[in-house]
Amino acid sequence: MFIMSKKVKRLFSEFIPENYDLYLDINREKAKFAGKVTIRGQKVSRPNKRITFHQSGLKAISAKIIKHNKKDNSEFTVSRINNHDSFDEMRIHSGELLHPGSYTIEIEFSGKITPQMNGIYPCNFKINGKNKQLIATQFESHHAREVFPCIDEPEAKATFDLSITSPKGETVIANTPVKSQ
Repeated sequence: MFIMSKKVKRLFSEFIPENYDLYLDINREKAKFAGKVTIRGQKVSRPNKRITFHQSGLKAISAKIIKHNKKDNSEFTVSRINNHDSFDEMRIHSGELLHPGSYTIEIEFSGKITPQMNGIYPCNFKINGKNKQLIATQFESHHAREVFPCIDEPEAKATFDLSITSPKGETVIANTPVKSQ
C-alpha cells in the first residue's frame, strides 16, 4: 500500500511562463555554476504575497518582481526568498499583494554540477589516451529545476533565450541556432 504524505500543487495553475532569458556561468573546476534568469509570464492565481517556482539544490542570491501595467511598470520589494526543499520550490515573497497580471521575475542563483546524469553534469571520456570532460544538461521530466528556477511541468511551455560563458577555445552546442558568439 502506497500512502502519499505530501500534497503536490501544480505551479502552472498559479503562474504561466511565456519566456525564460537564462544566463549561466559554469565553473567546471569547482563543479559549480551561477546564473540569472528573467522569467516573463502571467500570474493567474488569486492575489497573494508570493510567486513560487521549482528549484532543486539551488541557492537564491537575489530576486526582483516587476508587474507590467497598461501605463507603467511597478517593482515590488522582495521581503524574503525561501526554498521549500521537500516540494522542490523557491518561494519569492513580497510585502504587498501581487494581483493577477503580467510580470517579470528576475532571480540570481547558484548551484552545483553533480555526477548524476540530470541537471548539469560532467561527462568523462578519453581521446588518444587523454582524459577529457564535457559538461552536459538533462532537462527532461523534472530536471530543469536543478539548473534554474522555473515552472518545471510539462504543460508550462515557454520560449527560451540562453547565454553561456565558456572557457576560450571550447565549443557550446545547443539544439537551436546561435544568435551571437
